[in-house]
Amino acid sequence: MPISRFIFPAVLLFLFTGAVQAQKAVAPAEIGQFNGWTAYRLENDKGRSCYITTQPAGSEPASARRDPIYIFITHAPKAGKRNEISIKLGYAVKPQSGGSFEILGGEKFDLATSGEGAWLKDAAKETSAVEAMKKGKEVLVKATSKRGTLTTDRYSLTGIGKALEKIDRECAKS
Repeated sequence: MPISRFIFPAVLLFLFTGAVQAQKAVAPAEIGQFNGWTAYRLENDKGRSCYITTQPAGSEPASARRDPIYIFITHAPKAGKRNEISIKLGYAVKPQSGGSFEILGGEKFDLATSGEGAWLKDAAKETSAVEAMKKGKEVLVKATSKRGTLTTDRYSLTGIGKALEKIDRECAKS
């Protein structure tokens, strides 16, 4: 599995100084709000990348102590990435526990997990998952914490189509 699958688009908030050439830290530019989804564009010497993100509308168990939780969908044309789905779970996951990503009324996908992150186990299914998300109303993400707590996060898909259209246009310009 490529190492880029472990790096979340939120990490794009900052670039790090390289050994050969120093780079300035660059913050992403917000390019639109679409219900609960926010679209961003980032430009640097590696080209333009765009992503959308949202937080869950609800999480169970409500008593679980967690850091912020997000889903990201990223386009990075120069890196050959489109519709890359990644999830920040807000806790360390139980090693090799996996998880699930279910679009209600649609498809269900297995998740691979590591650290606080998750992504579709089969990256080849990302575009079909994103297409299903555009037609759906909610997605459920289930995973198990290192402490053994099964969590379920419910994300609204209202606005995802417009948010994706925005980053499709913005990243086509790179």
